[in-house]
Amino acid sequence: SYGGYSSYGYYKQPSKAELAAKAASSIADLQKKGRELNSIHLEGTRLARTWWGKAWCDNVERYRDYEYRLERGRSYVRSGAVIDLAIEPGVVKALVQGSMRRPYEQTIRIDPLPPARWEAIKRKALGKVSSLLDLAAGRVPEELLRAFCDPEDGLFPARGEISYTCSCPDFACLCKHLAAVFYGIGARL
Repeated sequence: SYGGYSSYGYYKQPSKAELAAKAASSIADLQKKGRELNSIHLEGTRLARTWWGKAWCDNVERYRDYEYRLERGRSYVRSGAVIDLAIEPGVVKALVQGSMRRPYEQTIRIDPLPPARWEAIKRKALGKVSSLLDLAAGRVPEELLRAFCDPEDGLFPARGEISYTCSCPDFACLCKHLAAVFYGIGARL
């Protein structure tokens, strides 16, 4: 059976194939209703291909509250369960297919970078970035890359600068569906 509770009363996680089939079905249903979707489809096993995407995924590890939620989130994004991902300034909205018939809805809100931190980062980068293409590809001095990714003073949001919700019934602050969205952001970057 697909996910749900077994005859023994414990919850059975859907397999990757079951999850992928359920996601494909939800995508088809939503597209029939005229909804445009921006799904995440990974090629190969890597979650992110760019330096920025990899750095984002490394940063996601700071948001954990239950170890296996991140692992399940990686499995979900690899299975194609992130069926819609819209990134806008300060907010990310997504749909992730879970074990239920309807996909779950996620919202991630990110506070703007504090002006003082932004100014400090710009001062560190002054004269060290030769072009925007180098910056986009992560081809800048190692010290600057470390500054960009610094957990306290870098570009990525700290835990207090980010909030997120999911419509699933999971009691964890960071459920597997949200973890899949976070990794989907890294794939998109």
